[in-house]
Amino acid sequence: MDNTTSFILMFSGIWCFIGLIFLIIGIVMRHRILDRQTRCTYQTVGTVVDLVEHTRRSSDGHTSTTIHPVISYYVNGSEYVQKSSYGSSPSPYETGQAVSLLYDPQKPEDFLLPEDKTPRRLYIAFIITAICCFVVPIVVAVMILYRGI
Repeated sequence: MDNTTSFILMFSGIWCFIGLIFLIIGIVMRHRILDRQTRCTYQTVGTVVDLVEHTRRSSDGHTSTTIHPVISYYVNGSEYVQKSSYGSSPSPYETGQAVSLLYDPQKPEDFLLPEDKTPRRLYIAFIITAICCFVVPIVVAVMILYRGI
């Protein structure tokens, strides 16, 4: 095996490993979302009482801001005020907006917003990234090794 072949195989292997990491994260996210959907079966209406901004700075200095809705809702006469785990920018919610939500009857502070597609989009993005990390380096390696490109 010459140096070019070794490099291509190593390069492809590294990208496939990165793809495996993305795939595992995507599968775990999907499992958690499905688990929450299974547990959160009781429906109620809540009100968006606040929009909380979360700003993150990456290692290269860029910042990104997501906006998380804070929802107030009542279960058996008790008020719950909870911030959503998922945020987006711009926010599809406005303060004072009524929202339908599902909550866990065993643990009412756990809820989900069935209209919010952010969790599903996140795990799908991770799985698509994983597939790209698998397919692209393998196709490139095959093209280089077997077609002499």
